[in-house]
Amino acid sequence: MLSSHRVPELRLAELTMVMLLATVVVASFSSRTVAQTNSIDERLSRLRVADVRVVAAQIDSLTDDLLRDPRIIGELVGLLDDRRIIENRMPPAGNDTLKLCAWYRILEMDASAVSSIAVRMRTLESTHAVELALSAISRIGQPDANAFVELMRYSKSADVSVRSRAIRALGSVGGGDATTVTLLAQFLLDDHPNVRWATIEVLSSRKDNLEPVLDSLINLLDDESDVHVALSNHAAVPKKLRGRVAELLADIGPAATSALPRLRELMASEVDVNVRVWAACAVCMISHEAPAEALDLLGRLLLIGRDDEYGGNDSALAIAKLGPRGIPLLDELERARCHRSSEIRWALVGAFFAVEPDSAVSRSLSLMEDEDELVAKAVIDAFSSRNISELNVIEAYVLALNRTGGIFDEPASSAVDALAELGSKAEAALPALDQLLHNSEASERLREKASLAIRRIRKDHVLREE
Repeated sequence: MLSSHRVPELRLAELTMVMLLATVVVASFSSRTVAQTNSIDERLSRLRVADVRVVAAQIDSLTDDLLRDPRIIGELVGLLDDRRIIENRMPPAGNDTLKLCAWYRILEMDASAVSSIAVRMRTLESTHAVELALSAISRIGQPDANAFVELMRYSKSADVSVRSRAIRALGSVGGGDATTVTLLAQFLLDDHPNVRWATIEVLSSRKDNLEPVLDSLINLLDDESDVHVALSNHAAVPKKLRGRVAELLADIGPAATSALPRLRELMASEVDVNVRVWAACAVCMISHEAPAEALDLLGRLLLIGRDDEYGGNDSALAIAKLGPRGIPLLDELERARCHRSSEIRWALVGAFFAVEPDSAVSRSLSLMEDEDELVAKAVIDAFSSRNISELNVIEAYVLALNRTGGIFDEPASSAVDALAELGSKAEAALPALDQLLHNSEASERLREKASLAIRRIRKDHVLREE
């Protein structure tokens, strides 16, 4: 038994040990902190050197942790003003700029970087740099009140492109509450249709909270402005702003009942085709039951210009939005397979799945043989996204493996991806994939994908057996 006078000595020894351990821990932490600070300082200095290749190499080498550091973020944002060329970086063009190199890394950041980007944007000098920063925020942003306040300044820019991008960025960092919706809706009054279009796009992501601004939207049904939308199916053909409004009202549904009288007027024959399409769609979606005259109009517009390669319109997309309400139009959808416009044909797949999912596979299969590889790709993507593994679908994928001559090896490339996703369910396709792997006429990229698909299918088979 220990004597009582030994206890204080033990406690003193224990206390001393604890203090020593604490000192070691603090020293270790401080050492790591200093090392991290020195590492970041070193990175920052290298991002500021005169040698373009050194800067580009540093940008490329930034880790995910460094891309979260406010100082690194700020430095990359500042480089959006840097137009220096990095030679021989992007074949076959052969050139790239530091600003684009920085922008690509900003796009890889997570939403926590948005506030730092927004604050650092104040120092940017060129309009293009501001546009790049706003586009990045639109892509990576999540609700962030501080960033929202910071970005409001750009919505007042004299430059239309900056204002439009600012609205999209605000939509990315803004919430869905009534106050935010009201703040965003003020841009529906902007004097440029591109800004009004951008505002409608932003509001469309808040379709369940638009009651306070419904009257403002309905008023825009009288807006006859044209808008050139870069990502439209035919970029040279302008879109009608009022058509986009009608599409949003269709999404709002019964809450937009007060818009019905004006929407019915826009179904008239003298109105732009796509405006009529979306007006009819909105009437169907807002009404308790889809009116026969609106359904009939959608069916007729789907089939107009069947012999015109460029005679497509948004009818198939609108019918897809109807969902089961579009069942009376299945015959028209079937007849539209023969439409000369590939724009119509590739939209049929989505319409079949939306209107009658149970028969969509059988209705869509024949489109796998379409002369346009993008139509076949649309079918494959629709099947693959739903993990469909029916034997006739796999057989259709196998046939598609022989079609390697389209854009980016389509539709064979998408068929390979779909088979890989199915794993062991696609074992029946292994001989065809092996044949593609040894096809000297196929591209190296496609053969490599076939090899990966074979390994994935076999590995999945082994895992299932275990």
